[in-house]
Amino acid sequence: MGYFERMLLDNFNLFGFFILFSEIFVFLIVMLISISLVFRREKVDLKNFLTKLIFCILLLTITKLFLDKFFGVERPYIFYGYEVFRSVFPENKAFISGHSSFSMMLSLLSFSISPLIGYINLFLSILGGISRVIILLHWPRDVILGWWFGFLIFLISNFIFKSKK
Repeated sequence: MGYFERMLLDNFNLFGFFILFSEIFVFLIVMLISISLVFRREKVDLKNFLTKLIFCILLLTITKLFLDKFFGVERPYIFYGYEVFRSVFPENKAFISGHSSFSMMLSLLSFSISPLIGYINLFLSILGGISRVIILLHWPRDVILGWWFGFLIFLISNFIFKSKK
């Protein structure tokens, strides 16, 4: 049994937490946005918000699929020979972290609802990206590029769909 497998068994609770958090942090961000929209006292331009959201999701998905297909590299767990993940995460190659880019884009969109929700979501996005690196699903470069792509797509959506003030 290798070092990583021993560490995994000795610290399974902590490692299990990172695996769980790295998969659900995006849903936490979506949940916070949804709750803040429901209980928001001030009026939010919901049509503009949803238009930006749909545009961002479509552009992000198309961009990620293209980049992964043509520029994808082996994931760290495959590079280091930890086959224990192959059954859980079957995709061999990735270029940008979809979780990181999607969460960054959602975090930035949520600032239009509430600055507090935006900062909380930004914090969750950063923690989620770090957890993707810790559990060897992505290289740090993948996560950082994911955050940049999320930011860039957010800027493009803001430029195209300017809100009326």
